[in-house]
Amino acid sequence: MVAEGNIAGLRPGQKVRSIQGRDRGHEYLIVGFEGDRFLLVADGVKRTPARLKRKNLRHLQVSPLVDREIEQKITGGGRVTAEDIRRALARLRKTEPEEGE
Repeated sequence: MVAEGNIAGLRPGQKVRSIQGRDRGHEYLIVGFEGDRFLLVADGVKRTPARLKRKNLRHLQVSPLVDREIEQKITGGGRVTAEDIRRALARLRKTEPEEGE
């Protein structure tokens, strides 16, 4: 997993939503970067840190929300578990404004 070399200001722990592919509408957290076009993402359920999803940046809608706990673990070289990712996504869903607000 490559935590450094972020793309266009994106950060580890940042929430993204798939807009292309079978997983359209699914929410993930960024856990790594691959090259200058691909992100490694996980949701903590089907896509765990042991089984990351590689997504093209153009196929994702990026949220400004970042889970600081996950970001610190990844950039500090710590281990992130599937449970950490599930909890972080739940926290970010609570802080996100509802549609139409």
